[in-house]
Amino acid sequence: MSRKVSLICLFIVMALFAAACAAPPAAPAQPPTQAPAPTAAPAEPTAAPAAADEIVIGYALPGPAPYIDGYLEKFHNLTKAAPGVKVIETMGDWTPQLQAQQIESIMAQKPDVMIVWPVDNKAIIPVLARMKEQGIKMVVSNAFPEKQAFDYIAGYTGPNDVLQGRLAAQSMLKALGTDSGEVAMIRGTPGTAAHAQRAEGFMDELKKIAPNLKLVDDQDSAWGDKKKTYDVAVGILQRHPNIIGIFSQDDTLSASAFQAAKDQGKSLKVVGIGGSCEAKELLKKGDLAASTIQDPWEDARLAFEAALKVAKSEAIEQIKYIEPVIITQANYEALDCRW
Repeated sequence: MSRKVSLICLFIVMALFAAACAAPPAAPAQPPTQAPAPTAAPAEPTAAPAAADEIVIGYALPGPAPYIDGYLEKFHNLTKAAPGVKVIETMGDWTPQLQAQQIESIMAQKPDVMIVWPVDNKAIIPVLARMKEQGIKMVVSNAFPEKQAFDYIAGYTGPNDVLQGRLAAQSMLKALGTDSGEVAMIRGTPGTAAHAQRAEGFMDELKKIAPNLKLVDDQDSAWGDKKKTYDVAVGILQRHPNIIGIFSQDDTLSASAFQAAKDQGKSLKVVGIGGSCEAKELLKKGDLAASTIQDPWEDARLAFEAALKVAKSEAIEQIKYIEPVIITQANYEALDCRW
């Protein structure tokens, strides 16, 4: 009996083993048809405006000078306060060659708009033409351009230098109290707009209102160069000992002209342009006969605002002048000097 049971059990085990071997293997696990949900990333700080949303302003400045320091102080403050505005800025050395090279470098970065303060009004024309060909919009600041430049630029902002020269002639006549005698002029850097235009206004007005005031000497100096201007003034005074007045094309130059006259023991009237802080002190003492207010902050504001409008394809006035104001010892306190 026990033998029969053992055989039956053995048969059952063998049958089960054979069935297991005959069954098909289990299908392998399939990869998921969707990627698992990503783990949440930590919050990122707010990004700066995308490059596509930025307004890029290229700016080519002519070279260092005290007035330009005041101008840039305001310009930089305006750009910092304007979100999404980037400025590519270059400072020249008062040569048109370097300015042209610097503008080419800015052009390669494809600004939305370009502000140009030309070193030389004639030399800048082919540079403006190249920018126009490349589709770069332009505003000229501070140095009123040649007529041809308006074929390429959107507009000009800054001083009316011819008018300022005329006002200087009127101030000279009033300060002298006579319409006859010898006067001289000291100019800024040759080639610049103010060098030619302030002289044009001064000479034309002097001939008109005081034809017997003779311009007996007319010499070049350089913007911001007090030593050179001092030496130029000394030379004028030595060549023309009877001079009664000097017109200097900006107040850095006029301060040096006054000092040269003082050192030479000469009593004469000095008239300047610009309204610098040094000029304010000279006006207060009566050492400077007159100047005009040319606010570098206003100059910078007009250029910046015009550039933003042009970058956005908005219309601007083709010419936007700073209005000059004559200042003397009588109203020098009205001068809020910026340079």
